[in-house]
Amino acid sequence: MTPKFRRRPDGTIYPLEGGGGGKGKATIVAGGLALTVWATGGGGTGGVTLGGSGTSTASMSTADTAVVRTIGKNLSKARRDVTRGNRKRAWKRLGMRQGNRVTGNAVECVTSTYGQVREFFVRTPCRDLRRFQFPVNYENGTISVLVSRVRMRSSAAARDFRSLIDEHGTGDIRPVLPTVRFSGYHYDSAHRRSTVFAAETESRTGNVPKQVLDSTAKAAIALARSAG
Repeated sequence: MTPKFRRRPDGTIYPLEGGGGGKGKATIVAGGLALTVWATGGGGTGGVTLGGSGTSTASMSTADTAVVRTIGKNLSKARRDVTRGNRKRAWKRLGMRQGNRVTGNAVECVTSTYGQVREFFVRTPCRDLRRFQFPVNYENGTISVLVSRVRMRSSAAARDFRSLIDEHGTGDIRPVLPTVRFSGYHYDSAHRRSTVFAAETESRTGNVPKQVLDSTAKAAIALARSAG
C-alpha cells in the first residue's frame, strides 16, 4: 500500500496509518521498528521526529523510554486483565496508574460532536455513543485519556465514520470533562463490525513526550476493545 501523508497548519508533514488515517499519529508496533526507535531515547537517533506534535526522540528520558517499552511488552497481558474486569491492574502492568474514571451516559451522537463529524451523524445516525475519561500517571507526569465507543447501524457506516474521524481537522467527539482540550495529535482508533473505538491523550502535568502520549492512546484502544 502506498503511504499517505498530510500537512499540518504549521507546514510539517506526517504519515497516515496504513489502516485508514490517524489524526497525525505515527504507527506504533509493539516490539517492532517504531518501538525500537523510541526505546533508544536520544542515543544515536539524531532526534528523529515521528509525527504528532513534533517532539523528537531526543527528549525521551529514562522513565519515558521505560513506559513505552513496558507498554509494548505487556499490552497483551494487560488486555487479559481487562477481560477479567481489572482495568487498574491492566494500567499498572503497563507502568502507569489509572485515576478515577468518569463515564458519560449513552448519548445521541450529533449533540456530542462537532465539525464534519457532526455533519456525518446528521446524515448517518448512530445507535449510541459512550465516552470514558480518566487520568493515568507515571513517573514523569499525568496523561488525560478520552476513550469513545460509537455504535453505528451497520459495518459500512462504521468504516465510513472511522475513515472520517481518523483524518485530523474533520471535527471530533467532545470530552466528558470540558476542562480538558484534546488536540487530536495523540490518537488511535479501531473498529469491530458496527462499533468504532477512538482514543485521544494529552499531557496533563509534566512534560510528557509525544511517544508516550501516542503509546498510551494505542494502549487505551487495545484495552477498550478487550472490554467490549
